[in-house]
Amino acid sequence: MTQKYSIELIEEHDAVNFYSIQLDEEELSELERFFEKFPEGSEYDHDIDTIIAWLD
Repeated sequence: MTQKYSIELIEEHDAVNFYSIQLDEEELSELERFFEKFPEGSEYDHDIDTIIAWLD
């Protein structure tokens, strides 16, 4: 089975750009799906905050 996808620009900065994969049949990008799977208030808040801090 072949899946069609595109690369979506999420954030643009001077030193780096952030992208996410967007599958054609999905409404949300992979990044959006990740944040929906682990919403604010989940048991993984500290871990997700750490990841976001690394990216910022």
